[in-house]
Amino acid sequence: MDVARQRIRNHRHLPDGTTVVLVGDTPWDVEAALTSGAEVIAVATGIHTQAELAAAGARVVLPDLSDTAGVLQLLKALAEPQARGAVSG
Repeated sequence: MDVARQRIRNHRHLPDGTTVVLVGDTPWDVEAALTSGAEVIAVATGIHTQAELAAAGARVVLPDLSDTAGVLQLLKALAEPQARGAVSG
């Protein structure tokens, strides 16, 4: 993941330490985020339930992405270092 992060930082001219948020709908997406140090928003739009995604370790689990304003608010909160431990879905 470090190579991918460096490439996107270079391409988008982002500073080091920019928060990465993985949005996914499987326990494997949650695992990928957690093992790579990324934040995760799990979305139960696939075959996995909200309970399964939470059990995989996702702190933020949404039923879907229909609340665009709410999703954007979560992304903003995850990008703020002081709020990272307090975000919930």
